This record gives sequence, structure tokens and C-alpha cells, in this order.
Amino acid sequence: MRRLSRVPWWRIVRLLSEIVGVAVTTAVIVHIGRRRLLAAWHGTAPARTPRPLLFWSSVSLSAVVLAAASSMLPGNDIGIRIVGARGMGRCSWVSCRPPVGYRGGMAKGEIVGDESLADGMNLSVRLRYDFTVTDAERLLAIARRIYRDQNPGMSADEASEWVSCAADVVFVLLEHAGVFGDAVGERLRAHEADGLAVGGARAQVVPDEPWPLSPLPRRDCLHPGDVFALPPETGSAGA
Repeated sequence: MRRLSRVPWWRIVRLLSEIVGVAVTTAVIVHIGRRRLLAAWHGTAPARTPRPLLFWSSVSLSAVVLAAASSMLPGNDIGIRIVGARGMGRCSWVSCRPPVGYRGGMAKGEIVGDESLADGMNLSVRLRYDFTVTDAERLLAIARRIYRDQNPGMSADEASEWVSCAADVVFVLLEHAGVFGDAVGERLRAHEADGLAVGGARAQVVPDEPWPLSPLPRRDCLHPGDVFALPPETGSAGA
């Protein structure tokens, strides 16, 4: 119920309308087929010589062209979406394209974040990791043990006080993994002499994210929007 309460009302209405539309469309198709209404309306279909080679070659060619167009237009909301292939386009983008801002051999100008490096440019890096807790008790104990290792001389009671909630656990693990924390900041500041002035840093833990990212390829194709947008009424914790 908590996760459902965080989903915007318009998204629930949209999903319900789509479900109703699919149910009504299926019922109409079944009704027309069982009563042979097409034959009653238009008469018996004229006899034609089957040409499976022509049919399947046309289908295959159309599918290839459509997939190519979809992969090149991941944000298209008109043509590709009308034919119902926008999801396929996003799948191709997610699975075949490198992360935003990383060219990886692609032609210049093909992706967002491909601007030339320039003096005075402000750069903001956004990373997102999604997790599912499968053993809360064990995870909390591990995080407290790591926190004590990071802070020699700290007692178990003190560690229990400092690491007491989900956000505490995540930040301890991120720092231990070298993703976030003072050590990461120090390593980045080592590049100040190379021309990179380090600004501020912030991380945020969002509980009960209604659209968690999947670790499997092609599973985030139907994500409803910006993966970095916070859910409404988010009870998040930051650092």
C-alpha cells in the first residue's frame, strides 16, 4: 500500500484506462470472430493464392526498418508511438547505447552530454543505484560492523546508534564500496591541479521507489519518465 500511495493518481488512471481498453478490444474481437460478422458485413473473402515468401519477407523488412527507426528516436512521441513501437525503441536505446555522456566510439553529437570540454563549464554527474533488501537483519549487522571497522575504537552500542535506519546502511555500504564519501572526494580533489575543481556532492536515498530499475537488460524500456525524477511526497534521506 505504501508503494501504491506514492504513485501519482494520473498514472493509476492511465493504467486502469489501458487495462479497460485492452479488455474491451479483446471482447469485441472475440465477439466479431465467433459470430463471423466480417463475413456477414463484407461477404466471403475472395480466393487468393498464398504467397508466404512475399508475406514474410515484407513483414521482416518492415520489422527491421521499424526497429532501426525506434532505436534512433528513443524520445519520439508521434510516429513511433502511434504504431506501438516506442517501447521497442527505448529497449534498443537502453541495451545498445552507452551511458549518457559516454561516447564509446560513437559519432560526435549522437548522445546527450557530448559537448566539448571548455573552461568554466559546470558538470553535474548523476548516478542511480536501486536495491532490494532481502535480509534486513543481516544487512544491518554487516553495515554496523563495517562502520566500526571504518571508525576504530567505536563500541557496538555506538555503532548501533549511528547506523540505525535504511539510509544509514546504504551510505555505509556506498562509502565502503568507494562510490560515495570522504575518500572519494579526496581522490577527485587530487585532479584539481589537472584542471578539475571539485564542487559540492550530495547523495539521496529514496525508499519505496514505485519504478525501481532492473539489473537485467531491456527491463527498463517502459519506465514512465525521467529515472532521476523523485517520486511525489518522497520521504528521502540525503547526505
